[in-house]
Amino acid sequence: ESINLQFDSEGRILLTQKLLKHAKIKNSMLFVGQGKTFQIWEPTTFEKGIETITGKFVGILITPIIWLITGAAIVLFFYGMAIFILSSDSDEGKKKGKSHMLYGIIGLFLIFAVWGVVAFIGNTVESFRS
Repeated sequence: ESINLQFDSEGRILLTQKLLKHAKIKNSMLFVGQGKTFQIWEPTTFEKGIETITGKFVGILITPIIWLITGAAIVLFFYGMAIFILSSDSDEGKKKGKSHMLYGIIGLFLIFAVWGVVAFIGNTVESFRS
């Protein structure tokens, strides 16, 4: 619900009981700027909304991408292993297989390193909220 409110002579606005009840505001409120306008939220309600949006973003977009990249790194490693084994009589084939296995291992390392850093940051931010 959107309502235009008038400022008093000192630049203040008075929220009606209807608006306070609608927003479930009791003791404190949070102002969220949106360009030339702003919204007034009950802090806990706003945080739950942000957590929901963040959770959906991670669940719908980020998690599948991470699994796709992880799968590609594993496939690359095993592809390199297959080339290495099947090219046991060729130095060029062994070199190519080792290269693919190395890139697969590096990819997995980077994926797990980034995942660990993201988890660490998430846990740190969560501990500051508590």
